[in-house]
Order: sequence, then structure tokens, then C-alpha cells
Amino acid sequence: MKKVLRVTTNVILISLLIVTIGLFVLRISGSGAKINSPVHVYEILTGSMEPTLHKQSTYKNGKKKTGDVVLVIKTKIEKLKEGDIVSYYTDINNDGKYEVVTHRLVSIENNKFRIVGDAEGSLDETLTLAQMNERFIGKVAFNHKLYVVTILYRFICTIYGFLLLIVLPLTFLIGKEIYTLIKTMKAPVEENESGVTYNGVTFSEEEIKKMIKEKEEKENEKE
Repeated sequence: MKKVLRVTTNVILISLLIVTIGLFVLRISGSGAKINSPVHVYEILTGSMEPTLHKQSTYKNGKKKTGDVVLVIKTKIEKLKEGDIVSYYTDINNDGKYEVVTHRLVSIENNKFRIVGDAEGSLDETLTLAQMNERFIGKVAFNHKLYVVTILYRFICTIYGFLLLIVLPLTFLIGKEIYTLIKTMKAPVEENESGVTYNGVTFSEEEIKKMIKEKEEKENEKE
């Protein structure tokens, strides 16, 4: 029972660390820099996809709502269909600087992709297949926001999230390994009728003689 509990605890902690570190990496990939990654995480910074996706400064009933975070997965362009929410690079301000935009693909006709935000008056852009190949990033997973990703993504950036999800699990795992190492080094060698027991493992007299002989042969070969 104790062994099962120990293994389960280790699996949970390691999984938590992997997810946390993964979200940190994805946060870097969501900075707007062109990074070739199979997965990206992006924060919704404008209201162009209201009411489907909310930006940080959106207010409802006088209360400030948390901005949404979307998980974008690299997808083959030929697998896209009308209605998908996609992320791609575009020059919004016509100043030569490309930024990440997450909008809805409303039509695909003659290898031309019309991408528009859900909100009225938002960017309406039609890209050719060549432009899509160059600027397309991926499709929003499940075509919607992920509440769990949003919560974790924001929590890991706080001091409490850093301590709870990174410092404490790492401290526990490292401390556990140090304790096991010290315990092994201090483990007593016990002699009994069947042989010698070291750290819970019993060796027969024949096994000990064989190990000694093998060690001597190796030392002779070195000489």
C-alpha cells in the first residue's frame, strides 16, 4: 500500500511539473515571435472575437472578466473547414510588423481563405493559399477556449503558482532522493545463516565468493 501511494505521489508531482514547464514554454511561444512549434498558447488581447472569446478588459455587469486563453494546435491547411477558429500572422497596422491574430475562418473558395473576427467591424481579411502557407499557425483546439488551460496559464505566473507548482514539487522530489541516498549509505550489513544481507538484499556465501573472484580478475586484467 505504501509503495502504491509513493509511486502515485511521484507520478502526480512529475506530471504536474511537466504540465507547468510546458505551459511556461507555451507562454514564450505565445509572445508573438515566430516559433515553429506544434502547440501554442495565446491570450486574447482584443475584443474582435466577442462574444465567443473575451479580452482581459471586458466588463460584464460591472465586473471585470478574466481574459481568455486558447490552445492552438498546428494543423494541415487542407484539413481546415469553414467555422474553424484559427491563428495566423498579419500586418494589422500596415507598418510592416506582423502580429498573431485569432479569428474565424468563414469561407474557403478557390484556394482563398476569408478570415473574420466574430465582433462587428473587426478585421476582415482574405488570404491566398500561398499566404496561408507562409502565415498560418494553427487551429484553436475544440474551436473554443479551455477554462483549465486559462486558469493554469495565469496561475503559474503568480508567486503562489510558482511556489505551489514548481518550488514545492521540486523540493519534495529532491529531498526524497537525498533521503533515499543517505538511507542506502547508512544501511547496515547483516549476517545470517543464509548469507549476508545488505540494504534488504541477501547474498549467499557462494555469490559473495563469486563477486570477490570477479573483482580480483578485473583487477588482474588492469595490471
